[in-house]
Amino acid sequence: MFDPRTCKIGDPAGFVKISRPMPLHLAGPLFWHIVRALPRRTHLAVRKMEAIGLKPYLPVQHRSIPAGRRRKREVEEPLLGDRVFVQLPLTVEAFWRVRELHEVDDFLMMMDGLKPALVPDHVIEIIREVEAIKDRKYRKKLAKKEESPYHRGRQVWADIMTRRLLGTIEGLDARGRIEVSLESEVFGRRSWPIEPHLVRFIDV
Repeated sequence: MFDPRTCKIGDPAGFVKISRPMPLHLAGPLFWHIVRALPRRTHLAVRKMEAIGLKPYLPVQHRSIPAGRRRKREVEEPLLGDRVFVQLPLTVEAFWRVRELHEVDDFLMMMDGLKPALVPDHVIEIIREVEAIKDRKYRKKLAKKEESPYHRGRQVWADIMTRRLLGTIEGLDARGRIEVSLESEVFGRRSWPIEPHLVRFIDV
């Protein structure tokens, strides 16, 4: 039995059982919803949604911020503030499983306040294209300075065929895509060219 009065550094104090959340049931057609995350908790809200089996889409952009002593550092930040897009079925369970995540403030609702607002697929594609255009401009700007966050050896998460996989950057190809060497093979390949907006830095 653990007694705090007699314990010393190095003594085992017991174990805490940590259970993973049950994945959300995603049967039926899926529709894009807009989730508002709590301030400065957007990336954590994305990870919590991923933990219940969802594939949220968080548009991001890169920019330079002051880092002291006249230096700057490059950061990745949400393109649309605290808005995260996620595909869900039109069920009460799906709504409340996401709504009750601690990092989620609420869904963006319709004018009547009774139903969550839905986003057509073509609007999501427009947002992805805007994100890609901003990213290309950012990379061209860095290329002129002869610096890039997509340097060889940097570890990233790469979205490939609806899966998010760990990999290491090998470089850029002629089309400006990121050559990523994956930790595990996909269809017999480890090296994949990935569009920049499908790559997420681990150390950001």
